Amino acid sequence: MAGKERQGGYAIAKPRYKNHRVVDERYAVITAVETTPGHIFDGACLVALTEQHHRTTGIGAETVVADQHYGTRENIRALQAQGIRTHMQVIRATGLTEKRGIFHASVFQYEPATDTYRCPANQTLIRRSYDRFQRGWLFRPDVKVCRACPLRAQCTTASIKTNSGRTIVHPDGYELVVRGCEQADSLEAKRDRRRRMTLMEGSFGQASQNHHFKRARWRRLWRQRIQDHLIAAVQNVKKIIKYGSPLLESAAKRLPPAPELTYQGCFNLSRVLAALKNAIRRLLSDTMPCFS
Repeated sequence: MAGKERQGGYAIAKPRYKNHRVVDERYAVITAVETTPGHIFDGACLVALTEQHHRTTGIGAETVVADQHYGTRENIRALQAQGIRTHMQVIRATGLTEKRGIFHASVFQYEPATDTYRCPANQTLIRRSYDRFQRGWLFRPDVKVCRACPLRAQCTTASIKTNSGRTIVHPDGYELVVRGCEQADSLEAKRDRRRRMTLMEGSFGQASQNHHFKRARWRRLWRQRIQDHLIAAVQNVKKIIKYGSPLLESAAKRLPPAPELTYQGCFNLSRVLAALKNAIRRLLSDTMPCFS
């Protein structure tokens, strides 16, 4: 799974579109497409793309492989709740802690038996309040203990005069997030991400070189979406032609007898696209391992 930006102008402040795709592991058949404005965060599209993949193929994904733009805590929690393995590159916000020279949140150990955190100075952080924006409970130490701690300068930048110390966010679905991060750090996940680079960059590269994928100027979002879906459909048809000999035979056995075509006035594009979508769905149901 990956996204690409296209420019829609030449000014300094350039309008952009983002295109997101899901492809299968074996033949890089495109199973889901989403086009958004450039300001939309990539990770916000992951769950919808997974659902679109399921609707298109009729098969639920078993593993999702993506770059770090999709590896948010919310996405990991949502996919783990559905029983999907998360092989994304996890976003770990270390920039602010490195800039300030303080301990990263990962060095604070959670103790499930007491529902507390243990800081590097071996002090206890207890549950204080719930943060709706971050969707997690806030854990803080005792103010007096934090003020007298010899490691305070390495732990927080808050002033001693204030009544606040270091705060740790304990996210909802903590066990799901931990399990997802462990899967993302596995050797299998790293191998899948290397494989993903070949499939996704190849898919976007073919679209750019052969199908004017980067032509986006003076479009509007609805026209850009039509263009992206047509490009994906053409690429899938080329995949069927290239690998189609054994695949089409198995898919054809499941297709109902073709009705006699009669001309009824005007060309109905929606019916043609629906028929193409159903043919690809039947083809993938016989051949595709669930991978996105």
